[in-house]
Amino acid sequence: MKTAADTTEHSTDEAVMTMLHDHVPLSLLCDLTAPGGPESEQILAEEGEPESRWWER
Repeated sequence: MKTAADTTEHSTDEAVMTMLHDHVPLSLLCDLTAPGGPESEQILAEEGEPESRWWER
């Protein structure tokens, strides 16, 4: 029997895999999960924008 935690974990895994498939840099995902990590604007300034603007779908 699946629990709510199993469903949430599966949804999270799918979201991450979708972002990786859409060429979101793994380093960006890792940076965003760090509690004291850099802000998105700083990451974008350093890595540049991707060719595909995945966040505007």
